Amino acid sequence: MKVGKYNTTGRKYQGHYSIWITNHLQERLLYLDDMLENPLLLDGWINGNLYEPTTETIGILAVPESLRHDYNMAGFDDELADKKQKHRYLAQMQGTRKAILPVHTEEEKKIFRDMMADSSVFAACHWKKAAPKWNERAETNTGLFYKVYINS
Repeated sequence: MKVGKYNTTGRKYQGHYSIWITNHLQERLLYLDDMLENPLLLDGWINGNLYEPTTETIGILAVPESLRHDYNMAGFDDELADKKQKHRYLAQMQGTRKAILPVHTEEEKKIFRDMMADSSVFAACHWKKAAPKWNERAETNTGLFYKVYINS
């Protein structure tokens, strides 16, 4: 912040480096504004705490219950979820017990190869039928993540 502020404005940075402390200080100053003779001004500061929080999420879509049902995926349950589960936040945002991810780990790649060799559904590339079979297996294997097939 020191270098960036000076390079963009030509002035040395003055203020606290913690956004949260600066927000809190500004809130206190606004509250005490009528009681102080020469209140400190935080001109130009945009305090994110003064805005109503949104419930919107960006980039992660919740999976509809019908799709979860069709693809044999359990819903996310905060009380049952392992706090140290890999990609827990993603699963929570998707609303699924496990995150939906492409085949990406070495374990998943090996199992995918095995299923391609052993399953006619996988070998024929019927992904809409293959994904629920994969997810059945993912339920009992902590190293596997959910899969879906969406034809766009």
